[in-house]
Amino acid sequence: MKVSLTWIFEHIMGSVDKIKLPDLITRFNESVAEIEGSYTWHCNPDDFIVARVEAITPHEIKLKNSSASKTYTLPFRDDLMVGDSVLLFQESVTATRWARMADCGSSKESLLPPLDPTSATWKQIPLTDTILEIDNKSITHRPDLWSHRGLAREIAALFNLPMANSDGLFAEVSVTAAVPGTTIKKTSTPALKIKAPQACRRLAAGFVDAPWKPSSLPMIMRLCRVDTRPIDALVDLTNYVMLDYGQPMHGFDATTIHKDTIIARMAQVGEKLPLLDGSTLELHPEDLILADDQKPLSLPGIMGGGKTGVSRTTKKLCIEAGSFEPAVIRHTAIRAQKRTEASMRFEKNLDPEMAINALKRYLKLLHEQYKISYADVTLVTCGAAVKPVTIELTHQFIEERLGITLTKQRVIDILQALDFQVSANIIDGGPGYKITVPTYRATKDILIPEDIVEEVGRFMGYQKIPTQLPAMTRAPHIAHTTYRTRALKQFCSSALRMHEISSYAFYDESWLTFLRWQPAETLEALNPVSGNWKRLVSSLIPALLKAVHDNAEGVSDLRYFEIGRRWLHLSPLVEQKQLSGVIYTRDPQTDFYTIKEYVAELCAHAQLPITWRKPKENEISPWYDPYRVAQCVYNDVVVGTVGILAESWKERVVQTGFIGIFELDAHLLTATELHTKRYMPLPKYPDIVRDVSVLITTAVTAAVIMEKIKSIDPRVCAVSIVDFFKRPEWHDRISISFRYTIRDATKTLTTPEADQISQQIELALMTLGGEIR
Repeated sequence: MKVSLTWIFEHIMGSVDKIKLPDLITRFNESVAEIEGSYTWHCNPDDFIVARVEAITPHEIKLKNSSASKTYTLPFRDDLMVGDSVLLFQESVTATRWARMADCGSSKESLLPPLDPTSATWKQIPLTDTILEIDNKSITHRPDLWSHRGLAREIAALFNLPMANSDGLFAEVSVTAAVPGTTIKKTSTPALKIKAPQACRRLAAGFVDAPWKPSSLPMIMRLCRVDTRPIDALVDLTNYVMLDYGQPMHGFDATTIHKDTIIARMAQVGEKLPLLDGSTLELHPEDLILADDQKPLSLPGIMGGGKTGVSRTTKKLCIEAGSFEPAVIRHTAIRAQKRTEASMRFEKNLDPEMAINALKRYLKLLHEQYKISYADVTLVTCGAAVKPVTIELTHQFIEERLGITLTKQRVIDILQALDFQVSANIIDGGPGYKITVPTYRATKDILIPEDIVEEVGRFMGYQKIPTQLPAMTRAPHIAHTTYRTRALKQFCSSALRMHEISSYAFYDESWLTFLRWQPAETLEALNPVSGNWKRLVSSLIPALLKAVHDNAEGVSDLRYFEIGRRWLHLSPLVEQKQLSGVIYTRDPQTDFYTIKEYVAELCAHAQLPITWRKPKENEISPWYDPYRVAQCVYNDVVVGTVGILAESWKERVVQTGFIGIFELDAHLLTATELHTKRYMPLPKYPDIVRDVSVLITTAVTAAVIMEKIKSIDPRVCAVSIVDFFKRPEWHDRISISFRYTIRDATKTLTTPEADQISQQIELALMTLGGEIR
């Protein structure tokens, strides 16, 4: 957005020459918004010629400069009439052409409109100016900064300069007000009605006897500098008010409004509206329009109607301004592909109180520049009053949030410079403030105490806040869950050859519609980012199936897994970490048991011994084939479900192939205590391994026998069962073979030493009633 520094300082009681431009840009960037660039504009009046149209032919126009008695012949243009005055540009002594906006400081090349010859004086036109280019993205939250006066307020506060008194900006006219939905009609006033209060908050209008006039030279030069196209005197003033005060407005030819009635309503199906740019828009039922009792008049907040606009035949003007719901304006502008300077401002949520002031400002300028009287004008306003926003906070709250010490007077001075009403109060037993926010800052910008802290902080200067690393309390914690999650991902990626995906926490409603499935009970966001992402997922499977659907074309194998969270609408609400996977293949050898084996290997890797069982009918999700599904269980707790995608679902995802799916409790897989594996060094001296077989009664268990063997000598380091068998004639006895390992950590055992230990083992077994075989 381009703004004129000379124009800004018309609202400040101080000279622009006393402020250094680099200092202004630096402080503005640090405290307000980003100035992307700046440049100096200079105009040479000698380059321009004011000429009068003498004759028009189909191919050329003849003009005459009365002061120099010189004639010119230029190419034809269709916006001029005989008798019009216009600006020409003298490129050289012999070359003269139509003057363009670019000649007056604009980046656009449009031709300049007809000129009011009585205004063609350069005495009051600044010939040098500084143009600032404001980054629009940095002021999206600040609707008040989309005007020269709003920017002036910030600069005045930064440099401790007084603002020019606003009393002289507005015409003193009578205003009649009513509540929404009420029709007001008095002599020489339009009848207003709001039938769509959800889209139109405020509507203001008035009639003024104002005959059409061509653009004035000062207005042409001023608008061109900020890239706004001049049109004629009456329309130029509406654009001037928008750029100067921040409130877009519109001028109608009053004779085109049937019965002087203006209604704010939603469009009807089939209605069409010719626009000022020559196009015709087919209206949508969600479009807000202004209409009389017969036809649409304009697309408010975006563009005026082509049949109701100001023209050369205009004698009586209807000026209108309103406050409209930002979302309605944005959606209509996108739908119609008509994003304008007005719509960009309305999208930022303008202050409804500005509408009537914009009309007063217009009438004041109309009188000052064209001597058109507003003595008999009565303005009408319709809409609910704005409730002021009041915020209370303590001085301690501001200091704690900013981390600096500042005086109470400094806080008051900053806020009052920004037009806040501040009174010092005792709040919570300490010094504090009661602050009334100006309405132009209370639409979306200043709503909570932290917003006030930000205002104080940015004017104090964030660079003055001492740099300090945030304190972080670190406590020891067990990280095995993190490491186990990482290990599960590595196993899925390497051993199972799967790819990890990360989907949204919300269901894709369009995908659910495609699947022809709606989850029964889900948690829904109170303020969803869009209608397509509003319900928290209760399963990761739909997102995995979408990944297969989107990527299955031309491939024979796809494997995806995701570790994420799901939310179950239970009492109490449940947030659960889940590991889910989907395997798509065209290999005919892959079946239900293949998927089951994969999950068994995964659980074994997690050291979770599982068993399998058939799930109950009410435990099966709708995407499983009810005859090829199983649950894996650990200690009577269901770890998850494994199965084949039901045929009705598979047809919606892919045309051919096999799809297996699984859903596992990731918390159970990662939080279960692992068996500690310790490093055991290799023995320095060799082992001696021997076997012993014993025929013994079944009353003595193998565990008792093994424990007995190990207790004979500390050098017996391992015992295991090799084999066992039983014969009918032995009755209650059984033959068991054991293998034991003998090792000495200090030397190599000799055969006699090993024989001695073996003899002791055999004697011990015989004391248990065994017979060595």
